[in-house]
Amino acid sequence: MQEYQDKTGLNHQEWIAEFRKIGASGMARKYDLNIRNIYKKRRLLEADHGSISNPNKIEQNIPANHVRKEIDADNLVVIIGSDAHYQLNAVSTAHLAFVELTKELQPDMIILNGDMIDGASISRHPPRGWEYIPALADEMDAVQLRLEEIEKAAPSAQRIWTIGNHDSRFESRLAMQMPEMRGLTGTRLEDFFPSWSIYMSVHINFGNLQKLVVKHRWNGGVHAGYNNVLKGGVNMVTGHTHQQECKPFTDYTGTRYGVQLGTMQEPNAAAFEYAEDSPKNWVSGFAVITIRDGVLLMPEFVRVHKPGVYEFQGDLREIHD
Repeated sequence: MQEYQDKTGLNHQEWIAEFRKIGASGMARKYDLNIRNIYKKRRLLEADHGSISNPNKIEQNIPANHVRKEIDADNLVVIIGSDAHYQLNAVSTAHLAFVELTKELQPDMIILNGDMIDGASISRHPPRGWEYIPALADEMDAVQLRLEEIEKAAPSAQRIWTIGNHDSRFESRLAMQMPEMRGLTGTRLEDFFPSWSIYMSVHINFGNLQKLVVKHRWNGGVHAGYNNVLKGGVNMVTGHTHQQECKPFTDYTGTRYGVQLGTMQEPNAAAFEYAEDSPKNWVSGFAVITIRDGVLLMPEFVRVHKPGVYEFQGDLREIHD
């Protein structure tokens, strides 16, 4: 048989077994290969081994690697926060609690689920009168400082940032106003946050064909969690609404969760003055997600009660200096 070198490191039998298990798209994603090369090797192997099919899996149009991160894990602890809208010289209790619990739990993975940046100065919305709008450089400095605090709290944890609509203002503004700068250093968020892997969504596969999807937003409104889990058909964790809830949904396939994370910022922070001092159905906090032996446990919420005090696992805790 003509030999074809790839980057999987698998022998012929291992390669065939892997193909039959996860298909061409799965192998291309897992081993960072061009899918055409996967099919080329399949044809070469079939000359000696006969038909190599993937009978239990329908090939799908899978998003590119920079869009979706696929993870297989039957045991995983993830701390997930969203909508921090970090401001210079202002640190929220939720952020301090996030750092404190990250240090205590030493999770396998940290996910920042969008809108770490507010980006008021590059918003499509006009300023409200003579309000103070922080410079983008100051905002970026604040985000870098806060993320460094999280990194130091659990240096060995995998760090993922699922992009939010406010975060995307940075690259979108540059692409719209100065398209000729494409590809230059400093035009992408990754250039400023090299310790974080940035995607649109994270898909965590566990147990018997179960899935947990983490992304910044999908459905909106007060029923966002319910609609996400109903329409998505999987467990789903989102932010964006600044509401906090876990909506279990049970059907013939079992029970899955629609989780909304809340906001890691204070609900009355300057970044939210657009709400015109109206009451907000928001919660300052975040969540801890645990998968144990292939089972997704009930998500555990962290909720801020007052400055310096937060709730976790039935206790009220004070922020340690």
